[in-house]
Amino acid sequence: MELNKWNVREYELTDEEGEKAYILYRPMTQGWRAKHLEVSLRLQKAIGKVQGGAALVEDPEGLSEEQIEELVESHAEAMRSLINFQREMLLDLVTGCRELTIDGESPSPETLVDALVTLEGPAADLVRHIVQEGSVSAEEGKD
Repeated sequence: MELNKWNVREYELTDEEGEKAYILYRPMTQGWRAKHLEVSLRLQKAIGKVQGGAALVEDPEGLSEEQIEELVESHAEAMRSLINFQREMLLDLVTGCRELTIDGESPSPETLVDALVTLEGPAADLVRHIVQEGSVSAEEGKD
């Protein structure tokens, strides 16, 4: 038994042609779960501010240019936090891949994560999968 492969799971990717590849990762820890909650709350707060500000923008005198810039920067900062969180978490949890290459070679975990984060969609899907997999559904919770 290889100890480094203990408790490693697979996430399946399928491309447009139906070819499959697998990303190997460890389950989410409590520390990452707490950080995910923190980043999610920060993003929700920023989105709420932007939505509230958008309603005021319809009124020409509702928001000053400075207030609009503040809202945009708040949202941008929350998005940067989310992307940084995704990258950090994936760097910690992703252990490798199978049947997946970058420029014809099997990537290191760091190269794989950098490529995933650049593509955005696959990184977000993988993070969502890891977070949901580690969640307790209503049926699984305490009675």
